[in-house]
Amino acid sequence: MSNLVVSNISDGTTSVGTGYVVNGSAKAWVNFNANAAGNPIGDSLNVSSLLDATTGQFLVNLSSSFANTSYSVTSGQGYLINNFATGYDSVAPYNASAYIFSKYDVTVPTFEDPHYAQTHCMGDLA
Repeated sequence: MSNLVVSNISDGTTSVGTGYVVNGSAKAWVNFNANAAGNPIGDSLNVSSLLDATTGQFLVNLSSSFANTSYSVTSGQGYLINNFATGYDSVAPYNASAYIFSKYDVTVPTFEDPHYAQTHCMGDLA
């Protein structure tokens, strides 16, 4: 395996330090249909599997682990019809190689499966 060592990347007009590219890129992401049988993954990077833990809660397993549990995870979710989000979704590192996605509806109140969910992670891989 070869390494390319450069301090900046340029498109001929604008230049950016490679540290921003390496440190500022998502290390894992996934989008999936949380309301379909088997919760099919639409597309992903560095995600080995998705476990439906219970209604509205999913365990996302990573192919390559993070260096620690201080990585950042963000998320979003949506519906197929005009049923807008009435609650919140949350994500939290479970350990260095998995995190939990949850969707909670405050009007019911209960956990629920949104039609579509997407999350991404930022941090240092091990």
